[in-house]
Amino acid sequence: MFLSDILNQVNQVFVSLDATSIPNYLIFFIFALVGILIGKYTSVILGVIIKNFIPGTGQKIINNFLEPLKEPFQFAGTCLLISLSSAWLIDYQQFYKFFHPLIVFSVVVSLAWLASRVFRQLIRIYGVKIISKSGLENELLLVFETIANVVIGFIALVSYAQSQKFPLTGLLAGVSIGGIAISFSASKTLEQFFGTIVLFLDRPFIPGDYIRYSLGSGEIYARVESIGLRSSKVRVAATGTLYIVPNNKLADVAIENITRGKKVMVLLY
Repeated sequence: MFLSDILNQVNQVFVSLDATSIPNYLIFFIFALVGILIGKYTSVILGVIIKNFIPGTGQKIINNFLEPLKEPFQFAGTCLLISLSSAWLIDYQQFYKFFHPLIVFSVVVSLAWLASRVFRQLIRIYGVKIISKSGLENELLLVFETIANVVIGFIALVSYAQSQKFPLTGLLAGVSIGGIAISFSASKTLEQFFGTIVLFLDRPFIPGDYIRYSLGSGEIYARVESIGLRSSKVRVAATGTLYIVPNNKLADVAIENITRGKKVMVLLY
């Protein structure tokens, strides 16, 4: 609202002048230059607004998000201001048809980049604390971040296609066909990935637990050293060797957790 009010005031100044004295393309370039200058101070302007409306936690938000993410905020603010100034090119249909899709694309990309970085910052600030308190592995954060980036990219793609009036049915059909092709070509990787999700959600063991399970090579008694995105590392108690077992296999077998068993102490006289 603050930036739009500034642009409206500047617009009223130009409207008060003789319309024939300043051509619209020159007004566009002036507005674009003003947008580039103001866009560099997007984080500063947002910081002032946050401090006025949220005086208590405003400084914390500025330190956690605005200061580390200056470049995404500057890029997004500059693209938004330039997109607003593109309204002066409507009279020049050839230029407008050429530049408008590029401007909209830059706005969508800048907003998607900003959303991705904000989510990444949220994970770094709050996600690590939640994961450490719950006893899960930090690699689970990479899974959440990857899923969030895929969702943000898909929303950005659909938004751009809808703004340019592309047929969404054909786009969705192409994405679904591509997803099916990728799923067939990387079926083993996806199977291991879903096995990782099952292990993280079900939590039959955590790093440091002693477990016993049966695979094709027989019964194995080992200590869990780490749980990765694709496989887990267990050290066999008898030989001391390190086994790297795919997570989908561990998710399909019966696992006996020795560490979580009830301890019984017997006194002999």
